[in-house]
Amino acid sequence: MRNLLSPGDSGTTTTTTPVPTTTTIPAAAGVVLNVVNSSGRNGLAAQVQEALATRGFTRGTTSTGAARDTTTLTYGTGAESAAQALAAQLGLTATKSTAVEEQTVQLTLGSDAQSGPIANLVAEQADPSTSATRTTAPTTSTTPPAPVSATAPGTNAPAATDLSQMDTGGIPCVR
Repeated sequence: MRNLLSPGDSGTTTTTTPVPTTTTIPAAAGVVLNVVNSSGRNGLAAQVQEALATRGFTRGTTSTGAARDTTTLTYGTGAESAAQALAAQLGLTATKSTAVEEQTVQLTLGSDAQSGPIANLVAEQADPSTSATRTTAPTTSTTPPAPVSATAPGTNAPAATDLSQMDTGGIPCVR
């Protein structure tokens, strides 16, 4: 801000922290990504697949496999470029496999995926502006008053200004 308002002040140095960006993998266009979760962390395969879909991969299947320690990346015919680019981003080695379908990359997540580049990939994908925190309404031991007709006056009818009983989750209702 200082540099914008005082451009003549050359004695200051501005440092900025880079904003995380989604790096598209051009070779991923048309390549299907299957993710197998063998990490032991529920939902990780879907999170990783979602993050990589934003980088150009076509969503394939997600499944759960037997627990393993290390993450592997295998690919079928025609998917080598996408697999090599993804391997470079995740710090893995891509291996060709005849067990993987053509134009498909299979990422098998091990327990090591819970930290490092894969965990960072998932964290970058999370959007804090859309996450909601759950709060529970405080519990009370008082019995609520008996229901009263809204149009009938009576001894049990609350005054129009009495909002103490007309609330939801601690937020008063106003009409």
